[in-house]
Amino acid sequence: MRNLEVEVEDITVDDIVHNVSRNGSSIFFAMLRMAAETFGEEAARDLARRLGYTAGRSNYKKMQRRFGVTTLGAERVAQYEDTVHLLSGVDMAHCYSEYSQDTCVLRRTRCSFHTGAPPGAGHYCRYVNEGFAKAYQELDPNLVEVSYGPSLIDGAPECVHVFRYRKPDEQGG
Repeated sequence: MRNLEVEVEDITVDDIVHNVSRNGSSIFFAMLRMAAETFGEEAARDLARRLGYTAGRSNYKKMQRRFGVTTLGAERVAQYEDTVHLLSGVDMAHCYSEYSQDTCVLRRTRCSFHTGAPPGAGHYCRYVNEGFAKAYQELDPNLVEVSYGPSLIDGAPECVHVFRYRKPDEQGG
C-alpha cells in the first residue's frame, strides 16, 4: 500500500482509514525532522511542545464543555484519553486507561508520535506530552500532577502516563 503497488479497485475502507491515520504521523515526523535540520534540535523539540500544548488545550476544553465542568477528574480524563486516542488513528488506538477516585493511569504500547518513525527521525513524544501536561494543568485547577514514567522512547514496552487530581473533599469551589 505505502509503495502504491495496489490496484485502485482493491483498496478497502480499512486501507483508507489505516493510511490516512499513518499519513498524520508521517507528516509529523517529516516536519520536525526538517525543523531540526533547519533550525536545530531544540527548535524541533519546542515545536513538538507547542503542538502538544495547542492540541491538548483545544481537546481538554472540549471535554470540559461537554461535561459542563472545570475539573474533569480521574474518570472523565480516562474517558477523554480513550476518546482522543481512538480518534487519533491506528497507532494511538493501542491506549488503555484505568482510574481510581483521584488518579488516572494511561498505558500505551504504540504511539503515532513514536511508532513507525522513519530512519533518522527524532522521537518527539516526550516533548508533545510536556505540551499536553502544561495545557491540562493550566485548564484544570484540581489536576495536581501529570507524570510520564516508563516510555517507548527509552525502550520500555509501554508508555505510562499518570494524572492525579485533588481528592473530591480537597477541591475548592
